[in-house]
Amino acid sequence: DVVDNVVRDIQNTQCLLNVEFTGTGCPHVTLQFADSKDDVGLGLVKEGLVMVEVREEKQFQKLIAEYLSAQESAKAARLNLWRYGDFRADDADEFGYS
Repeated sequence: DVVDNVVRDIQNTQCLLNVEFTGTGCPHVTLQFADSKDDVGLGLVKEGLVMVEVREEKQFQKLIAEYLSAQESAKAARLNLWRYGDFRADDADEFGYS
């Protein structure tokens, strides 16, 4: 679903890509539409298609706060990943595990 949405959104449009940092594995980037400056990643978070990785670096705090706010809205609306609630929650107590 996510790949289809990204392809649909950015196909045949000019985008601006910025490498935010390179960690282990693949680089972390932001992608914006050239004409509107709308953030493609933020759109995916708003639609509940991806989760936000919280970063502690100071330069990412504003971006992460915006992404987390969008993620909370998607969770509240139970969109896509969040349709059954927050699946990341610890269910150990509920099932008698400690």
